[in-house]
Amino acid sequence: MLRPKPPSTPRPGTSSSRAPSPQHKPALVRPKAPGSFQKPATQKPTSSAAQQRPTPLQRPSLLAELSSAEQPATKKPTTRQSDSVQNKPGSVPAKYDAAKVEHAVGEIKEIHRIMKPRLDAHYAWEERRKSNPNEPYPDNALAPSEVVNEQLGKLVDVCNREYSSAEQKEIRRLLSEIEPDLQDISNLSEHQMERVSLNYIFSVYENREIPKLKLNASTQEKIAHLERLINEIPRQENLEDVPPHERFSFPYLANYVVMAENELRLITDDNKVPDLTDKTIAFVGAGFPLSAIMYHLLSGAEIVLVDYDQGACDRAQAFLEICHKAGILDKNKFKIIKADAAEAKYSKAKTKEQSSQTGDSQAGSASGTESENQVNADYLVFAAALPSAIKAQALERVKAGDITVLNRATSEMNNLLYPKTKIGSLKKNNGLGKTSGRDFNVVQTIYPIFTLKNKVEKEKQKDEKPPIPTDEINQNTAERVEISVEKEDKSETT
Repeated sequence: MLRPKPPSTPRPGTSSSRAPSPQHKPALVRPKAPGSFQKPATQKPTSSAAQQRPTPLQRPSLLAELSSAEQPATKKPTTRQSDSVQNKPGSVPAKYDAAKVEHAVGEIKEIHRIMKPRLDAHYAWEERRKSNPNEPYPDNALAPSEVVNEQLGKLVDVCNREYSSAEQKEIRRLLSEIEPDLQDISNLSEHQMERVSLNYIFSVYENREIPKLKLNASTQEKIAHLERLINEIPRQENLEDVPPHERFSFPYLANYVVMAENELRLITDDNKVPDLTDKTIAFVGAGFPLSAIMYHLLSGAEIVLVDYDQGACDRAQAFLEICHKAGILDKNKFKIIKADAAEAKYSKAKTKEQSSQTGDSQAGSASGTESENQVNADYLVFAAALPSAIKAQALERVKAGDITVLNRATSEMNNLLYPKTKIGSLKKNNGLGKTSGRDFNVVQTIYPIFTLKNKVEKEKQKDEKPPIPTDEINQNTAERVEISVEKEDKSETT
């Protein structure tokens, strides 16, 4: 997901982004029973790892290493504090700053004005590709450049400021006409950023030896070495045969570390990162497979990557090869499947005994990409960028009661960056579960800090519920979903 750059490599034109708060754990929110009082999820200290288990992440030291400098505070316009917005009868007035809303809307409209011609250039390129698949990507579209980097940095910065619930709703209402453009600008630019960044990384290591990590390195050492591979070393290179705007290292690893740990904690009821050795996580969306690599390093799980784009599959495979040679991971713990998410079927991974009996293995195929429509895993993660219609269709094809689903999505202002794909939105807008007889139940949710703060304030008005701290660096919403069948589910037999 798009993030402001860490302070070591500031994005041109980006005013600021919040510093991480590594001492806080993510907020897990469980649905309440009607009329009940909901206590905040307690957080128990993580016990020491068993022998052979991946070294548990020590968040403060690791994030200090990856984000060493303190980021400046976001500069906000001086505004007057108005009265509350109009409220429904019986509701509590919400904090609302009209000047703050107007300023944010103006900033985002200006970003849209600058980026819309580039979005149109991307659309035109997609049309040309229909007749010429090898059509080169235009320089005036959404690939990394000074203009694109600056405007995306501003967009992410504006969306990640602190807004009350009433303020963010009004901002989104006023921007509703351009919201689809903003989502496409964010989504497509991120795809191009990953493509260009990976291609540059590949170019760097064509011309130099891949530095290898020592044997028996800890999880922290592996993650720090990955940071050197994808950011520090490429940033120091100056390859003359690569255009300047394509010399783009990847400075966002710290965000993926936190995202992956937060999402792994959703799997368990005790809010700990689980040991998933001999388990499999499937991640729908290969691209730049940092989330999947973090799942593997932090939990020991084997990984299946699923993507419909052959180019994305090839880049993921090549990147895993680099990480394998660097001693960060074993590429045989990864498998890549080329498949349309909406057409694949998802069910529980076979045990080792079952796999040996049938002669196949779910992981262990990073040396080549397989094309198939069956995905076997114990845990299934859907990327936030997956279009809502595709995600709804894919969820309908998950075997009920058989596999744990993590749905990565967005909330509040970050809905301007990605499509609305929380389970509630998919039910409302895409008919999820309407005709299949399936029930999609959200068991737990992780919210980013300001979204959580707004939700806690609403609950506090009712139940005096105390706030729960979370990680400011993590801007994702993630849902743990259980799927059950209310009536006969014919989709599993067809």
